[in-house]
Amino acid sequence: IAEHFSMALGAWSVFLHDKQFGLDHPGTFVSNLFDQSLQPNLCPINPVVQNYLLGHIRELINLGFKHICFESIGFPGFRHNEHHERYFVNSSLTTEFLLSICFCNYCTALFARHGINSSQIKRNIRVKVLQALKDTDPWLECNLSELFLKDEFGDEFTQLLDVRVSGITELIASITNLLKAANVSSRFLDGSPISNRISDRPFEDLWQSGFDILKLSQSFDYVEPLLYRFTTEENIKVF
Repeated sequence: IAEHFSMALGAWSVFLHDKQFGLDHPGTFVSNLFDQSLQPNLCPINPVVQNYLLGHIRELINLGFKHICFESIGFPGFRHNEHHERYFVNSSLTTEFLLSICFCNYCTALFARHGINSSQIKRNIRVKVLQALKDTDPWLECNLSELFLKDEFGDEFTQLLDVRVSGITELIASITNLLKAANVSSRFLDGSPISNRISDRPFEDLWQSGFDILKLSQSFDYVEPLLYRFTTEENIKVF
């Protein structure tokens, strides 16, 4: 019908937020420092997940969509899990970020290829996070940033974060190659306003999901923030 009326159709997919795929393919969910499976979030470094993502894009292209909107193609925030959990615990953004980092077999293998001892980093983080969960969170008044994490956990940990970004950047390159070959336009949905509902510049937090804002702007036709704020005035500030 769309072709008959010369209408171009667009698709919007929440790619790696897929519980059924993870249940059908064990080991594909994000696995955090406590080896907790963060369902339904799939690990974007896992090659099975990457093949699924690229195959899904090919399917959308073959169906004739001329525009694809991309949501959930990186690492998710800790609260963006199965039921968008509310823990009723006064935890810091730092604690929640540390709980979200994936240490699955494929992520640890990626870290190892860059000479990073992720097992030791994982143990160090676990000790501090357990203290934060058992007692008062020491990071409640701290601003979460890469520099702050470097001061807390050392250079090797920030190298680990950089490697996560490089892994996602490679995946995005594969995505854009498919889109360009099919002459399909694209839109990246930036979920950082959800993870940090205080900041007026949440896109500066994209590194937490493994994204480089410059690479995103070079790879997708549009980068659109998901504006989740309590008032119109707050949304306008973010926009």
